Amino acid sequence: MNSQALELLSLVGGRGGDPALKAWAASLAVGHRAELGRLNALLDRMGLPRTNVHAGHDMPGMVTAADLGRARTLRGAAFDSFFGRELRAHLEQSARVSLSESRGGTGAEARRLAADLAAAHTGALEGLRSSLR
Repeated sequence: MNSQALELLSLVGGRGGDPALKAWAASLAVGHRAELGRLNALLDRMGLPRTNVHAGHDMPGMVTAADLGRARTLRGAAFDSFFGRELRAHLEQSARVSLSESRGGTGAEARRLAADLAAAHTGALEGLRSSLR
């Protein structure tokens, strides 16, 4: 889910209107890239492929190709509003899925990573709310 969200985050600097939202999005992008690094390292240690199992999916919280296309047509306050809705859905679903994995997953390292992701994305939701005020 982070891969697609990173594509949306990359648009904020050139399309967003609110400087606070731009700063928040830049910080979140750094965090999402770090999370992907941790996930890829875990996949490597487990001998699993680095395939994106969510590619092409249209599920709750997933930033889709259609969403990205729409975002590319918006600027300023209209972009900020669209971005806020999409990122809120992404962070809520990601936190929910990660929390579920942290509680019910079978691998201890994966559970720890999932717990970290759940906490980070829950915290990011608070940052998003503050940035959109």
